[in-house]
Formats: sequence, C-alpha cells, structure tokens
Amino acid sequence: MLTAFGINHRTASVDLRGKLSFSPALMEKVLQDAQSILHVREITILSTCNRTEIYLYGDVSDHHLISWLAMIKGTEINNLSNCFYSFKDEDAIKHMIEVASGMDSLILGEPQIFGQIKSAFLVAKEAGT
Repeated sequence: MLTAFGINHRTASVDLRGKLSFSPALMEKVLQDAQSILHVREITILSTCNRTEIYLYGDVSDHHLISWLAMIKGTEINNLSNCFYSFKDEDAIKHMIEVASGMDSLILGEPQIFGQIKSAFLVAKEAGT
C-alpha cells in the first residue's frame, strides 16, 4: 500500500513542525532505521519548514507511524495524534502531485517544493530505501 503521511502548515503549529523536522545530515540513517523498524519496502521523508511528510510503500498503520515519530523525536504521542493527515494509494499520488505543483503550499505555487521533493527521493535512493 502506498501511503503519504504527514503534517503541514495547516495541521500543526510552527513549534510542532520544528520538533518533527529532520536534519538533512541525518536523513540517510533515519530512512534506513525507519525501513527496518517499520518493515516497509520503500520510504522517503520530505522535511521542509512547512511540512514533514513520509511517503512509503508497505503495510503500516497511522498509529504505528505516529508511535515511531514520537519515539525518535522524544515527544508524547498524545501531542501528535490530531495533527497528521494520511492518504492511501491513488489519494497519496494525488496529494504528492498537489504538493509538487505548489498547490498545497503556504504560498500558492511556491516554486522550491518540486526541487525539495526531488532531493528527498534522491536521498532515499542513495540510502537504499
């Protein structure tokens, strides 16, 4: 199952988005650990100032994703449950297209997001995830 799971400027505060962001320097390790812990075939993480999204192929519940994020980010699971959105299969693809085109950005049509998505997928490829 293809899943797009995350938070953005509409669902979470700046503070929470900051707590759940990922450093580019640590991304390969995070991806490899996530693939192993979550038992997914493929995973990438898009982490920008306005969103953190996990795109994955595998069978993982939203609750399991929230638990994993709470664990690695050292926060309470109760702080996270109501902030996330999740799209499956075709809806996940539609969501990714909306994000990549800038239609789901804080500034409509924001041009940097496509490059950020491309970079996220290249990091995942390099990490083997």
